[in-house]
Amino acid sequence: MKKLLLSTAAIAVMGLSAGTANADAITADALATVAGPVTVSQTTALDFGSFAINGAGTVGTPSSGTPGYSVNTPAIPGPGFALAAVFTVGGEAGETYTVALTGPFTVTDGTDTMTYIPEAPVGSQAVNDGGFDVEAVLTIAGTEGQGAYTGTYAVTVTYE
Repeated sequence: MKKLLLSTAAIAVMGLSAGTANADAITADALATVAGPVTVSQTTALDFGSFAINGAGTVGTPSSGTPGYSVNTPAIPGPGFALAAVFTVGGEAGETYTVALTGPFTVTDGTDTMTYIPEAPVGSQAVNDGGFDVEAVLTIAGTEGQGAYTGTYAVTVTYE
């Protein structure tokens, strides 16, 4: 009986060592999606409107592109209303972006210069929300001459 058990055990060990290991192989997939470019365009310019100067003060733009004024006297509102800048953003639906503004934040008539402080959206914005507004407050020294003042600033929209 001892010989039978030893022979059976030996055959079992030889069977394990003589066989092949259990293995399997497959081909796996790898995927990538390149998002469409993010785009930005200005639909309404940042416009402080027309006003008369009667000393130092500030003129602000209203929110959401709605015409109006936010005037800290002694600036006196004129017939042209102030407007916040309005921008549209395009790109891959479901993506988010951030907005950065770069100055100089000034308007000039070639002789006199006024400085403004813009306010861009903070945090992530969804591409499919359509866009954003930029509001600003213009500082008036009270000594600026009559005329049209212009300036530019950079708007950068970046995917997150």
